[in-house]
Amino acid sequence: MIKLSSRPGCPPVLKSKKVTTARRSLNKKVRAGKKLNSSDFKGKSYWGETKQTLHAYQNGKCCYCERHRDANAEADVEHFRPKLGVTENSGHPGYWWLAYKWNNLLFVCKSCNSDHKQNHFPLLQEIDRASTPKNNLSAEKPVLIDPSLEDPDDFIDYDWESIPGKVFPVGKDAEERGRQTIKILALDIRDDLHESRWGILQTLQFAERILHSSSPQQPMYQYALEQLKRKADSRQECLGFVRCYISRRELQEFIK
Repeated sequence: MIKLSSRPGCPPVLKSKKVTTARRSLNKKVRAGKKLNSSDFKGKSYWGETKQTLHAYQNGKCCYCERHRDANAEADVEHFRPKLGVTENSGHPGYWWLAYKWNNLLFVCKSCNSDHKQNHFPLLQEIDRASTPKNNLSAEKPVLIDPSLEDPDDFIDYDWESIPGKVFPVGKDAEERGRQTIKILALDIRDDLHESRWGILQTLQFAERILHSSSPQQPMYQYALEQLKRKADSRQECLGFVRCYISRRELQEFIK
């Protein structure tokens, strides 16, 4: 995970008449004491338009696992605060009033969203949870890291030495938000993520060896430098791990 850049302006579709109508419909149903379900949100064209905006904002990468994903076939619009129920509180109706709030939406892959995140949204203190639009949302202290507001580097580190062939994300903050985020999203046990990070590690270690053993005038040195800079580009996958490696191995001088 990485800290995302400043969120762009809200896409026009979320301010459109059809979304205003959808919000009113939700409010009406809730006021009538009826339970919301997935059909109240599915099949809406504005999700596709919103997803395209989020896809561009996040350089086509899932905000959690950082894999590149096709916006149409491999990804979803993620509601950071889930719109239909909360796993950690069976009586909670979900944050339905935030379903169309721009700052609650992220671009995610289907694996992170459907297989792992689902409706998980633990808080450090459950008593602070907002359950209606009138409650104070700012009182909540989420366990999950929001990469659009926080820097995951403050919560997550990486271990590439314990087990050959695998690079693990590990939590490092005292409140264990990093560890819990990793656990909920299964970022430490998914083979596809291990494979991606391990391949990148090989490139980083190769570049490091060449840069420390060759002259800047040699072609191999320039090739290694290009490889290191390419992996450190904000559009690349697994950038959180790359930045951790560069910092720990003190390679910052090579990518200035």
